[in-house]
Amino acid sequence: MAGAQQNQIVASAYLEFVNSSSDKFYSIQVRESSDGKGGKVYTTVATYGRNGVSNPAQAQKYEGPSRRAAEAALDKVRKEKLAKGYVETGYQTLLDDPPPQPAQPPAPAKKPAAKKTKAKAVFSPDAIKKSAFFLSALH
Repeated sequence: MAGAQQNQIVASAYLEFVNSSSDKFYSIQVRESSDGKGGKVYTTVATYGRNGVSNPAQAQKYEGPSRRAAEAALDKVRKEKLAKGYVETGYQTLLDDPPPQPAQPPAPAKKPAAKKTKAKAVFSPDAIKKSAFFLSALH
């Protein structure tokens, strides 16, 4: 994301709760902006209210230099709303720019002696989250 724009949205979720007496929404966004010193600031902002009302309320959930913490704040609120019966009608996250390639190839590492062991499947939290996202998109 070279040349970060002011308040560029890097992740968002939109949830609705509709039943016989309610028609409300909850929208959460992670926004990226410049801190004016060459760094980035991430802010998680929620907008919520009744559908059709022109003045929705806003609440800030996180502000700081970590995109990971801002997205964690988004996920926390999202899970709370889903547990209360909201239905997710939209979710989006933009991927980070790929890391820069090293100027020189790394020196080959020495291979340790191979041991015979049973292989265990290892799943990182990010891999589990991505899998859950794709599975939820199928439903």
